[in-house]
Amino acid sequence: MTRLVKHLSLATLLCVAGACSSFGHRCTQFPQTNGQYCLQPIISRDLISMQQKVELNFNDLHETMIVDLEVNAKGLQFIAFTPLGQKLIQINDDNFKITSNNVLPTHLDSMMLVGLLQLALWPSDAVLNGLKAPLIMKEFAQERIFFSNGKIVMSIQYADSFMPHNQLSINMPHINLRLDINQLLITPKENHAQ
Repeated sequence: MTRLVKHLSLATLLCVAGACSSFGHRCTQFPQTNGQYCLQPIISRDLISMQQKVELNFNDLHETMIVDLEVNAKGLQFIAFTPLGQKLIQINDDNFKITSNNVLPTHLDSMMLVGLLQLALWPSDAVLNGLKAPLIMKEFAQERIFFSNGKIVMSIQYADSFMPHNQLSINMPHINLRLDINQLLITPKENHAQ
């Protein structure tokens, strides 16, 4: 029961962090700013399948999740599990609409979660294309920093700039949120679908 309460707290946190609102067809409010991020189309021809361990820290809350992420030309699928294998949420994005299956009895902003994935892992030109004023991004060899009205609202640090998905940290200091993400498994496969 304590574990379920923790996951409900996590779900509430993600809802608050994502502002639980979306604008436009594929745009979402960036957490605690008046800027938006508009999701960018997925253009990968190859299937990439990865599994990551996500450590979430928010104030005194510490939570661990295992995330399965699959990306191909048709879209992406994101599934988060407890370390014991209980599915928490599944999100599918087919480049037109986002659907989610949430086993937690609270609303999660699925579009914001997909947006965070893109902000962290998509090429910088795609991310810049999706940012709407007053949001701006500055990119360095192993870091992306997002500003709104001159204040840092999010930073993403990469342990390896050549393989950014292997190990990264997402910090949102204005809401005291930190996500530490470590690669567990990656499987690139050639996509033969026409």
